[in-house]
Amino acid sequence: MDGLVYADDPSQGFVDGRRFAHPGMGIAFEAPGGFSLTNSPEAVKIQGPQGSNLAAEFSGGRLGRGGLEDYAYAVLRQAAGQTPVQAGRPERTRINGVEAVILRGYARTRSGGVELTVAAYSPGGDSAYHFLALAPSGRAAGLDPLIGSFRRLSAEEARALRPRRIEVVTVGPRDTAETLAQRMAFEDLRRERFELINGLAPGQPVRPGQRVKLVTYGRADRALRP
Repeated sequence: MDGLVYADDPSQGFVDGRRFAHPGMGIAFEAPGGFSLTNSPEAVKIQGPQGSNLAAEFSGGRLGRGGLEDYAYAVLRQAAGQTPVQAGRPERTRINGVEAVILRGYARTRSGGVELTVAAYSPGGDSAYHFLALAPSGRAAGLDPLIGSFRRLSAEEARALRPRRIEVVTVGPRDTAETLAQRMAFEDLRRERFELINGLAPGQPVRPGQRVKLVTYGRADRALRP
């Protein structure tokens, strides 16, 4: 178990709280406060605060001959399926220096009106990336900060990204559960996460000589460097 990758597969990029970064693709974005991110091989799922009914997903594909506008329309059509959608005119813009197209649509569902927004980006080459954002009628602006956060990673930022790995250590005479938890590669809930992966009850102490698991940052994978 020692050295195994924990959580995100480096080839799928890294989720750190509300932030996502992919060193191989050289891109990153950040969700607004209260949002949560879930990474998967197909897409990054983005969920708004409880009760907001705001949601989005981030994915990518190939940029065809029709450019970003055709790409955005294709994403919207695929998302809508058989549901009729009123699509607006695509808006060409630049977001953090990256060429982008914003395409907004509206659909009626059994639960009410839904605003669909496709934000497509072309950071270079034949690759394109997009957010597909859904919001109740009149609430789409709540996803604008997410759409506006897409950016390129610098080479330095990409090199600094490292996968989390399991590290098995022996508890020393001066170690406590709290001091060991402070070595965990998380911004919050370090003690709770330490107790969870080691099967400890809340507040349960550790003893010298005991073998425990930590989640720490491993070395940056050379294959992921741009």
